[in-house]
Amino acid sequence: MLLQGWSLTPVAKLLKLDMPLKIKRELPLQFNPTDNVDMDLLDFIVPYNSFAVGKTLAELSFPDDSRIVLIWRNEKSIIPGGGTILEDGDTLLTLVNKNNISGVKEILSKQKSES
Repeated sequence: MLLQGWSLTPVAKLLKLDMPLKIKRELPLQFNPTDNVDMDLLDFIVPYNSFAVGKTLAELSFPDDSRIVLIWRNEKSIIPGGGTILEDGDTLLTLVNKNNISGVKEILSKQKSES
């Protein structure tokens, strides 16, 4: 049987292989906010060709009430400082005010070609 083109999607659904691959990395920190806390601990992945790649944390304008508390790189954890240089594929464990989540995403998703 040859599968190609238009037949791939129906066959994948039939075999229940059409679900997206979800890899959830176990990070060494957890945060359990209470009702009156407006912050959350989120992980962000630095995309390939991100404006942030090659920049130090001090060079990026993260909101004042957002902190990168851990960087996961090549299966190792790094406790970051202002001089830590970001690489593509880094997972940033970030304590962020819920009002600033979109701002952090915007900083990390900005492409190098954008100005």
